[in-house]
Amino acid sequence: MTLIQELRWRGMIQDIMPGTEELFEKEQVSGYIGFDPTSDSLHIGSLVPILLLANLFFGIYMNLSIWFKLGDKTYYGFYFTLLGAIITIGLNVYLIPIYGFVASAYTTLACYFIMMLACYFVGQKHYPVPYEIRKAFFYFVLMLAFYFFARSLESFIGKGNLLFLQLAQTGIFILYIAIAFIEDFKNKKFA
Repeated sequence: MTLIQELRWRGMIQDIMPGTEELFEKEQVSGYIGFDPTSDSLHIGSLVPILLLANLFFGIYMNLSIWFKLGDKTYYGFYFTLLGAIITIGLNVYLIPIYGFVASAYTTLACYFIMMLACYFVGQKHYPVPYEIRKAFFYFVLMLAFYFFARSLESFIGKGNLLFLQLAQTGIFILYIAIAFIEDFKNKKFA
């Protein structure tokens, strides 16, 4: 069974360009699934990691924002929202004509990151909480290092051996979880 026949059997192909099936039978064809910020054009799937990171920052902002809600200083929520709106509008107006729709994802990332930092620093003045910033930063940098290492495995292993590639990337994820567990176990600070 060829790839096209398999995909048809699974109901994953609705329509196909003429000549595609013959091309797949005649020679090996490469496809690209991933994220390359240097490419001339990006597809919507390329934006997923950027938007996931942006929403991580927004989630942290939401958790940090408890200080102005508890302290009856909800007007700070307005200030942070206004800051986010100014960043979003300004960067979108400036960047979209240059980079297209991709700029919106990077704008969202910048907006939520700056809102998170502003909420943290202002919050520490009004309602100080001893967050373990070094530990959080360590986990964040470790996550980024493992992410880029896992992505670079594609060039070493090759996209042809997808099963081995996915197993290696899953192993890297398990290693990250193990390091986090061991670090928390050493300090006996896990919930």
